[in-house]
Amino acid sequence: MWLNWIEVSICANDWAKLENITSTAYRSLKDADDAEKNAQQPRGENSTYLVERDANAAVASLTNRQLIETALAKCIAAQVILKLKHKKYHQVAETILQIKVESLQQKWFVTSSDLGIYILLCSMATMARKCLKMMVSSTPTIRKLLESEPLFIELLNAYSSSRFGKCFEIMKSVRSRLLLDPFLSRNVDELFSKIRQRCVIQYLRPYSTIKMETMCEALVTTMPDLQLSLLELVEAGHVQLRIDQNAGIIRLIDERDEESTLRRVNETCDRSILRAKSLLWKTSMARANIHSISDKETRQKRKKDGRADRNTLDYDDVGALGPISDDFNMSFESASGQNYIEDLGDI
Repeated sequence: MWLNWIEVSICANDWAKLENITSTAYRSLKDADDAEKNAQQPRGENSTYLVERDANAAVASLTNRQLIETALAKCIAAQVILKLKHKKYHQVAETILQIKVESLQQKWFVTSSDLGIYILLCSMATMARKCLKMMVSSTPTIRKLLESEPLFIELLNAYSSSRFGKCFEIMKSVRSRLLLDPFLSRNVDELFSKIRQRCVIQYLRPYSTIKMETMCEALVTTMPDLQLSLLELVEAGHVQLRIDQNAGIIRLIDERDEESTLRRVNETCDRSILRAKSLLWKTSMARANIHSISDKETRQKRKKDGRADRNTLDYDDVGALGPISDDFNMSFESASGQNYIEDLGDI
């Protein structure tokens, strides 16, 4: 019954009703699928009832399971059509990955090849190239869906290997075919535009200056089309660049201020060097058993001891000169010596 309502809604283009039906049908079918899985599990030895299963009952149960999986695959495919209608391209790719391809019938509104084309175009239009590579390598569903579409597999390989000119050629050759798809025809131009923008951004990324003629040859496009694509990217805020139309050169503007970054790096290095030098001075003085006292501390100590003369060296009265004590006050008459003591006091 759910499938009949879904098919009637798709034929009548009643998308609001289709959304309500698919959400309710998906929950019902998932509950039925879970119940069928639990029914197929054999009872344990500690169960209260042990019933021998008949061979005919097993066949019927397996048939019911297949019917439920087929209905669930159709329900998810209807959700894909609905999300494609609402231009939720990223959700289209995520939803297709939930479908069991072997359970979907060949003669329905969409086939496995159609789903492969949908997920490929939507992924290329919304996902980064690195994420697309990881998804293709981790989930073989995409290549399985595209088994009968070698042209789109070539499109995927060209996009992954940065052969963007080949991508544009394939897109141009398959455009007329995709326009015949009743569910994708209204989204073809938008998807192709998003894919083309991603290709242009990926091509510009390693360069700071590039000739427009070279870029046109690499992307297999004309100068007006290239300029239009660049203007769209600048208006959307995806790239920052300047076009010198007289010289035919594109100059990319780095958003980061290199001069301020270099200045901050230099300041950080200077602070690190000063800190390292101060630590070395402190370690060397501690190893030599020398303790530095600031000028303020020296004055207070000398006032306390009643010594008025600041230009003296204090010794212990042991022998002729006596050994130097651990803590001693040093002062110099020269300005350089006084600055040296102040520096040591700051350390």
